Amino acid sequence: LWLAVHLLLAKQHRERSVAGQWVGVAGLTLAGPAAYYVATGSLGSTALAIGLLSFLYFGFPIYYVQFKVSPASRQADNPPLGIRLRRGRQTLLYQALSLALAAALAVTGIAPWSALAAFVPATIQVLVGVLRPSPQLSMKRLGFTQVGHSIAFGVLLALVFRLLAT
Repeated sequence: LWLAVHLLLAKQHRERSVAGQWVGVAGLTLAGPAAYYVATGSLGSTALAIGLLSFLYFGFPIYYVQFKVSPASRQADNPPLGIRLRRGRQTLLYQALSLALAAALAVTGIAPWSALAAFVPATIQVLVGVLRPSPQLSMKRLGFTQVGHSIAFGVLLALVFRLLAT
């Protein structure tokens, strides 16, 4: 299904749109439950939690990278806090929403509370990125930083679920 939607978006030259990126995120996050199934032979609430938490996390770069590459976020002036918050509004709102939804998964018992720790590095990145704008943008550094945060998320999430299994 995801491949068909992606191919449709590609045909319309919209695969790099926000919708196209969300399709990619949805496809990417299927790897978590699939890996859990391969390792355990079962698809249960843990696989669901891994998939949902991954979906929430991997939506973050869509907005953060958009924010970082926008000309408004790279202006040399040091704008007042209100302007910085307005410029980073989408990124901040998405991060707050993803944390709230991850907490809701914990409240309902779908995910453990400790899984929220996997969101801490990205949350710090968002806050620093919005509150301390940098006029210099290195796409290479931004890319490596995103990869590093993704690895940290995966390791932290794996540790959370591994520690719960023992």
